Order: sequence, then structure tokens, then C-alpha cells
Amino acid sequence: KKSVEQAYGAVIVTEGTQPYDTTGHQAEGQGCIVTQDELAKKLDDAAFKPKSVVMIQCVGSRSREHPYCSRTCCRDGLTNALVLKSRSPETEVTILHRGIRVWGVDEGLLSDAIDMGICFVRVSEDPSISTESGLSVSAGTTLLKPELLVLSIGVVPAAANRVISEALAVELDNDGFFKPTYG
Repeated sequence: KKSVEQAYGAVIVTEGTQPYDTTGHQAEGQGCIVTQDELAKKLDDAAFKPKSVVMIQCVGSRSREHPYCSRTCCRDGLTNALVLKSRSPETEVTILHRGIRVWGVDEGLLSDAIDMGICFVRVSEDPSISTESGLSVSAGTTLLKPELLVLSIGVVPAAANRVISEALAVELDNDGFFKPTYG
């Protein structure tokens, strides 16, 4: 390896997160369980009009393993739910959540979703998913049998964070994300 020294005024690190691995939540080969990103692609097709959709928020965050909020899952879920309801008002949309968190200009998404008839169910534990005799989602005493299940996945620290942290002498927080530095 060749090493070159260069003086810079700033270094911008763009690595930092990666999507939570949903392998444990998705049934292999089941098209009835998708992520919010996959749902957004399905929404490009105007003919896509499922009868019922359940969204599970905070998959991979706000848990014992990852106690932080990923700060994008609720916005993504609300945005996709609103697009779905505006195109297909008859679609039943239920959002299972641990408390919806949206900031700033995104706060209006929640009131718009309520106005459009999107159902919100607060849960304290991860819902159970089964595909044995059709898709079903169990959350406490609530049992839902949607046509489509959408996982709003959180983010986890990127695998390269530790290496980059050591190379640049930049601190990581307790969760493994880069600590913000100011001035």
C-alpha cells in the first residue's frame, strides 16, 4: 500500500448507518411481507391496491438491543400510508407503533393520517408474525390478517464505523454511531 500525506481543512464522513437486518421477521419467499422501501416501489404501480395493510414501526430500534430512535421510520411509514390511502381510500391501513415520532414539517403527516382514517394501535412489545395459514399479525389482544405486512425498519451502526473511528480519531457514542462534534 502506498501512503500519501495531504493537508485538508475538513473531512466529511458519510458512512454511519445501515438498515437493520430483518431476516428474523420476514418469511422466505413470502411477497406478503415487505419493507417501507419495497412498499414505496410498489406504490409506483397505480394498479397496486391491497385490501388491507399492517405496518409495524420501530423494527430494529427502540428495543432492548437498540434503544435509540432511528428518526426516519415513522416518517417513511406515514408517507407511504398517506400515498396508499390517497390512491386507494378503501384500503384498510393499520399502523402498530411504540409511539409515533415525527419532527418539524413532518408533524402534519400524523394528523393527515388520522384524518384519512388510518388506524393506529400502540404496542409495548414486538408483534408476532405468522404465515402458516395465511398472514397474521398478533399484537397483545389484537389479531390482524392483512393482505400485506410492511416493516418500518430502523438503522444500526455501519460495520465500518469502528475502523473509520480509529483511523480518523473520531469518537463513537455508546450505540456505535459517530458522536457529533461542533465548532
